[in-house]
Amino acid sequence: RGDHVPEIEMISMGDETYRLDENGALIDPPKEPCCGTANCVLCAFGCATCCCLRDIICKRMVFAPPSPAFYSFKNNSMYRIPLDVYNNDDEFSSDQFEKLENKNLSISVHMVQTSRKGQIASVFMQHPKATKTILFSHGNAADIGIMSWHFELMAETLKVNIYGYDYTGYGESSNPGNPSPANVYADAEAAYSHLVDELKID
Repeated sequence: RGDHVPEIEMISMGDETYRLDENGALIDPPKEPCCGTANCVLCAFGCATCCCLRDIICKRMVFAPPSPAFYSFKNNSMYRIPLDVYNNDDEFSSDQFEKLENKNLSISVHMVQTSRKGQIASVFMQHPKATKTILFSHGNAADIGIMSWHFELMAETLKVNIYGYDYTGYGESSNPGNPSPANVYADAEAAYSHLVDELKID
C-alpha cells in the first residue's frame, strides 16, 4: 500500500553496534555497567558503618561462641564435656561434665582481669619436661572446654606448656554470648601479661 518504512541506521560505539531510529535516537541503548560485586559489598559495608551497624555485623559474622559452653569452672577446677558426648553431636547439659584431670600434667584454671574491666577464663597445663610455653588463642566457634582435649594432646606430645584462654563473651569469661572485636585485643594482652607477670613464664 505504499506505507513508508523508515530506514534504520547503524552506529558503532567501541566494540558494539547499535541501531538508530529515524530521529537518530538509539533503539537499543547500552545498559549501564554494573559496579561489580566487590564494589557493592564495600558500598554496603560503608553504609553500615555510617549507620553504626558495622560492629553488629562483625559480631554476627565473625564470632560464634558455643552456647551452652563446653565447660564450667567449679572449686578451682575445670569440668568439661566428655568427648563421646561431643562426638555424638547430641544436646548436653553441665550435669554431664567431667573434671579435667591428667596425671602427666599440672593443671590450673584462672580468671584474669582485662584492661576493659572484664574477666577472661584461662587454663594452664604444664608438662614437667617443658622448656617452651604456647599461648593459644582458639578459633571463633570453640572454647577452652572443647579445646582442652587438644591442649592435653599437644602438651604431652610436644612436651610443652599450654596456656589457653577464652575471649570475652565465651564460656566462663565476662559477658557470655556477647563478644566484640575491641575486647579480643584486650583479652590477648591480658592473657600474655598473666602468663608472664603472674605465672612467671618467659
